[in-house]
Amino acid sequence: GCHTHKLAGGTGVVGPDLSHVGSRLTREGLLTSIEDPNAEISVHCSGGSCPADVMPKTYRNDLSEAEKQILVNYLSESR
Repeated sequence: GCHTHKLAGGTGVVGPDLSHVGSRLTREGLLTSIEDPNAEISVHCSGGSCPADVMPKTYRNDLSEAEKQILVNYLSESR
């Protein structure tokens, strides 16, 4: 509900469009964005830079390492 991702059917407007995020971020950058979302604030939101402190900071602990790798794999192929 927060991100747009055309292939996944996401139509959110709060976070950046992730349809082509794999061409913008490395796998390491994607993992950092999941585990520490305020480490680097994207400038790819509809109004310019995305707001800080919006994405939950709990994914580091809420997702297993395997789940994070599945998500990174999927997003890195979104080009």
